[in-house]
Amino acid sequence: MHLYLHFISFILQPLNDFNTMFQADESKIGYLKDEITFLLRKFMGKVVKAKIIQSTEDLTAVSFKNCQFQDNIIAVRVISRAYMVDHADEIRPSRFFMSVRKFYEAVSSKMFPKFRGDLPQSTLTDLARRVPSLMPQDQWDQLEEEFLNFRRNSCHGPSQLY
Repeated sequence: MHLYLHFISFILQPLNDFNTMFQADESKIGYLKDEITFLLRKFMGKVVKAKIIQSTEDLTAVSFKNCQFQDNIIAVRVISRAYMVDHADEIRPSRFFMSVRKFYEAVSSKMFPKFRGDLPQSTLTDLARRVPSLMPQDQWDQLEEEFLNFRRNSCHGPSQLY
């Protein structure tokens, strides 16, 4: 159990950093796609060969089958590896690394779908109209224009904005 806790404490830091960034006082929705991509690359880089990540335009299309590191290279934290050495008679490394691989695969495969969302333009203005304290009425047109610009500038199209 300690081994898994060492790994979890290691892997939670990037998630905490991501979460903290978007809890700031000002809106950072414009950075969401880039930050999710950075976080996904960070997670994948701990288990998948760098050349695979760098050569793939759509990270969600990366197959984990034949491009993972060997157990001795997968990122699990130095203290986790030390714990495995100190408790070699109690730990089955193959089982631990299989769990780590499954964790990285699950996080990577679920990250984009969890944050995708093609909000129709009308949803934004409807929200602004229903909750007038969000934005003054004279800024509604600007909101729609900024959203349209954001959609146009997205390199992956509207279905993959987030």
